[in-house]
Amino acid sequence: MRSADELGRRIDAYLEGLPPAIRRNVAASYEGGPGVPRALWVGEPDEWGWVETRALPSTVSDAELDGLEAEYDLRLPPSLRAYFQARLLAHDQVHARRHGHQLILLPSLLPPDPLEWFRPPDEVLLPAGLLSFASWGDGWGPLCFDLRAQGPDGECPILWIDHEHLARLDSGQLVDRAVLAPFERRVYASGWELWEDVFDA
Repeated sequence: MRSADELGRRIDAYLEGLPPAIRRNVAASYEGGPGVPRALWVGEPDEWGWVETRALPSTVSDAELDGLEAEYDLRLPPSLRAYFQARLLAHDQVHARRHGHQLILLPSLLPPDPLEWFRPPDEVLLPAGLLSFASWGDGWGPLCFDLRAQGPDGECPILWIDHEHLARLDSGQLVDRAVLAPFERRVYASGWELWEDVFDA
């Protein structure tokens, strides 16, 4: 799996294999917020305001991603570009099989602007070369691409840093990799490895 098309098909198969109750885990509306766009609904919300959701082909273009790279002066790992360009989806809770089925919260990619969550990226850790894109557990800390270890193919290891460690650091320490290093835990060798693990059908 090395393309957005392949990843999209894998996401489709993964979602199809989930029990209907799990596919209905996204509220159709929230107090003070629009909730899940109607384009991603399957049917109508139930009496509690929850609705089953589906994935749609992504509308994110190469030009949009190139613009993000230029704006934030970084090179997106190809696996992250593929995720952005695979599907629009609201389902954001997956489990890491190789890590005891640990919960991972991925970014929802919702129309009409699936990249809205990324503008701007987490500017706290980015100066340290850490591109935060997901959450380990239920808010246990960020999953980050280590841009300073980016290989010739553009891929990077994925690190987890416990939020309790980050909370003890000041702004200067948060951008100092020598300070962060003892708290960094490598959980995947690349984004491709992550997608293969969590989107297993």
